[in-house]
Amino acid sequence: MIDTTNKSIISKSWYAIYVKSRHEKCVHDELKEKGTKSSLPLIPVIHRWSDRKKKLTVPLFRGYVFVNIDIHNERLNVLKTNGVVKFVSFAKGIIAIPEKQMYWLDRLAATSNV
Repeated sequence: MIDTTNKSIISKSWYAIYVKSRHEKCVHDELKEKGTKSSLPLIPVIHRWSDRKKKLTVPLFRGYVFVNIDIHNERLNVLKTNGVVKFVSFAKGIIAIPEKQMYWLDRLAATSNV
C-alpha cells in the first residue's frame, strides 16, 4: 500500500531563487505569508559611518533566498512573489539543494557572531 499523505513532503526540495537587489527580507516575509517554507540565512555585521557605527543583520548571500517546494506544483506561485527574478539554474535545469547542505548553512548562520 502506498502512503499518499507524505507524498507532498517527499517531493519537496530546496531551491535557490534570485531576487531583486535588497529585496531579500521582503521576499522571505511574503513567501512566509503565502505559506511557503523559505530560508534566509542572516549574519550580523557592524556597519560604520563617519559619525557612528551600528550592528545590522544582512543576508549571508546577497540577492538569494532559499525555498522548500514541490517544483512542479509551486514554482509559479514563487515566481509571482514580488521581488523574485528567477530560479537559479545550471545547464538549463533547476538544481535542488541537498537537505544536508541547507541544514549546515542554517547552522553556520545561527552560530556567526560579531
